[in-house]
Amino acid sequence: MNRRTLSLIVVPYLIAAAAGAGAQNALRQTTWTFDRLDTIGGLPVKVDGHPKVIDTPLGKAVEFDGVDDSLYIDQHPLAGAEQFTFEAIFRPDGGAAEQRWFHVAERNAATGQLVTVTGRSTQDANARFLFELRVINDEHWCLDAFVAGPGYNRALLFRDKLHPIGQWYHVASTYDSIRTGVSCT
Repeated sequence: MNRRTLSLIVVPYLIAAAAGAGAQNALRQTTWTFDRLDTIGGLPVKVDGHPKVIDTPLGKAVEFDGVDDSLYIDQHPLAGAEQFTFEAIFRPDGGAAEQRWFHVAERNAATGQLVTVTGRSTQDANARFLFELRVINDEHWCLDAFVAGPGYNRALLFRDKLHPIGQWYHVASTYDSIRTGVSCT
């Protein structure tokens, strides 16, 4: 099996917390640095597969094999936020044509589940935010970002913005309850 890796360093993202009508939004910054496997952002981590901590020119990072490595953190820091900016520094090295590398989802308040299972299918109807890679000819990649929740559902796929694999990149996504934007540098 040809395994490829994704190294990930997440840099600060900002969350303006939801506030009541007429109240001023409180801006708070939360940082999750993916540089260890036991805790991220002070929260316990469930590890699947064999991700590993590596040294990079930017410091320590978690390297995923692009096949079956994942980290699970049982808290959604963006849940309920009216505005946020998420930023990450990462290095895609090719591999599978479609790779989800960041996904946060709200739990269904009634069931406590992240997805609703109906028979043999799942309905991912909860509010969620994710980044994916689309690897093109094992030489380039493009970004696929997605946000969904009550009253919004936006896929942002940039197949015309190809980037070489094997280099470090910065990606940022902003959300402000009405419109979203994604940039990649």
